[in-house]
Amino acid sequence: MKLWCHVTNTPMNQLLEFTRILDDLGFDGVALAHHLVDLEAAGAEHPYRKDDEDKWWDSSGASDPATPDPWVTATAIANVTNNIVIASSILVLPLQDPFSVAKAVSTAAHFSRGRLVMGAGVGWMRDEYELVGADFKTRGARMNEMLEVIRLLLTGDVVDYDGDFFKFSGVRLAPPYDTAVPIYLGGESPRALRRAARYDGWFAAGPYDAPTALERCRAMRAARAEVDTLDRPFECIVPLVDVPTKGEWEGMAEAGATGAMFVPARRSDLRIRTIDDRRAYAERIVSLAQECR
Repeated sequence: MKLWCHVTNTPMNQLLEFTRILDDLGFDGVALAHHLVDLEAAGAEHPYRKDDEDKWWDSSGASDPATPDPWVTATAIANVTNNIVIASSILVLPLQDPFSVAKAVSTAAHFSRGRLVMGAGVGWMRDEYELVGADFKTRGARMNEMLEVIRLLLTGDVVDYDGDFFKFSGVRLAPPYDTAVPIYLGGESPRALRRAARYDGWFAAGPYDAPTALERCRAMRAARAEVDTLDRPFECIVPLVDVPTKGEWEGMAEAGATGAMFVPARRSDLRIRTIDDRRAYAERIVSLAQECR
């Protein structure tokens, strides 16, 4: 399985150096979160965090939560790395319009020389939708159309679209990238899993312990079977609390997992603060993963 690291909430003065370290150590992918503003710090409750769990930035060494724009950050990371894939995980897609997103993704794909994944989801923060005047209740249906529109635009062809939320004709995106940018989706509901199964991959929520990760991989495989896409290439990236045993690793791979994501900002027990702390964390992940791969 591939090794991924989620670097959001890394202090900004350490972010690029940390991604260079990950690239040098052989990590396959690096992930960036997305929010327009920090409403969670003002009291919004994250649905996946336990009541007694630290907020992400409390264990990251950042004085504030760091969620820089993923596409600007992707181009900066691409400029200081050679091989690592850079993904948004997860872009809250329905907060935006498909044309701006397609333009940003295409531009970042050029500057990263194709080392880019568009990871997208509907998000959970109603207040963030209200800030931009977007309808929270229709975000799933709007995202479905946005994904179709973005995929059309990224071809670089002159395209038309006639949907419930978007209607246009004779539109062409420039500059298109010469190969398709993979689209991985997030989400945990049955509907979200089926949506992801129709695209190129899935970023699970997590981070999970190994038994829960195995269960989620099986749920994703079932969703792919339900929409008849098991015969297509598909990336299943599962965030883990820690490196599993060899048997657990093999079990997840058999269930369809293709990558494991590690999230240093969620390891408050390790007190990761400095760039040396981050290097040691990444080296430990690589060493343990080599033993069970």
